[in-house]
Formats: sequence, C-alpha cells, structure tokens
Amino acid sequence: LFRVTHCRSQEEIGYTGHFLEVYLVRLLFCLFADDTTIFEKQQFQEYILNRTNVDGSDLASKLQEFFQVLNTPKQNRFKNIDEQLNEFPYIIVYNNYAWPLNPTEKQIEAIEQKAQQVLDARAEFPMSSLADLYDSLTMPLILIKAHQELDKAVDLAYRPQPFPNEVKRMEFLFNLYETYTGELFATNKKGKKKR
Repeated sequence: LFRVTHCRSQEEIGYTGHFLEVYLVRLLFCLFADDTTIFEKQQFQEYILNRTNVDGSDLASKLQEFFQVLNTPKQNRFKNIDEQLNEFPYIIVYNNYAWPLNPTEKQIEAIEQKAQQVLDARAEFPMSSLADLYDSLTMPLILIKAHQELDKAVDLAYRPQPFPNEVKRMEFLFNLYETYTGELFATNKKGKKKR
C-alpha cells in the first residue's frame, strides 16, 4: 500500500514534500486505527481490498473519497454512499499538526526513539485496551512518562527552547500550519476568475 500510494501520489496526484508527508501520515493513522478500537478490526484494510482495483489504479481516488467521508459527520453524508464506506466513524484527528520545517536527523531519531518507548510502555499492559491505558485516572505512570519524553522531543524539533505553556504551543503550530498552507490558498484565489 505504501509503495503504490507513494508512487501514485507523486506521479498522478502531484503530492510532493510536506503534502505527501501529510497524506502518508493520514494513511499511517488509518493503519493504526485498524489495529486499535478506533475502527473495527481490519476495517480499513478490508475496505481497500474490497473496493479498489487489484493493480491500485483507482487507489488514489478511493482514498480521497475515504478521507472526505471520514471528515464528514454521518448525518451529513450522502444518502447513496457506499455501505462499507459509511460504516466508518466520523473522525477528524487524522488531520495532524504541521511537521517541523527543517528537523535534523538527530531530532527525527530522538522522536522515533521516544515514540518507540511509548509503544514499549503500552506493550507492558497487553490485557488493557487503549481506553484503559489512557484513562486519566488510571493511566500507568510509565506511559505518562514516555509521553512526556516524546512531547519534549517533538517540541525540540520545532524550536530550541521549550514552550512556556499549551497556548503558546498551539499559537506556534497554527502559525506554522498557515505558513505551509498559505501558498496553497493564495494559488487557489489567483485561479478564480472575476465575473
């Protein structure tokens, strides 16, 4: 799936750079959701297998439709939507925050290492669901610490000094998002003709 999507994203859709990274992170989220309680078990994989051509020729358009549906509340979806597609829940969390502009290899490795520590901490509780693990009253201390370390590593990829509070972090992330998307929206506005 990654190989086909990556090739078709560049050759057919035109996704490159940051937009390609966002696209692939959305796919990664869907694979994660397949293995947790976000989607039904293997729901995304079954949709891809059952609703796309074997050669992947329609994969890009099917994924575009899938993301649109995922981002639409069930009551606002078209009535004639594919039944299997309509079974997916309304989720907007796959729209991730903007990745740092120029992270170093060292910063990326640190994030990967800390993310692995989060996964390792979860693995210590094989009988617990994600809902159990992330219950604010019972979240294991080892998992809390692993997430705190991951947060620090991610923050340092954005800027050398830590954010003083959550508000400042959100302001920074939204400004970075505007930096990434500003050119895209400016291009769309230029393309509109006046009547």
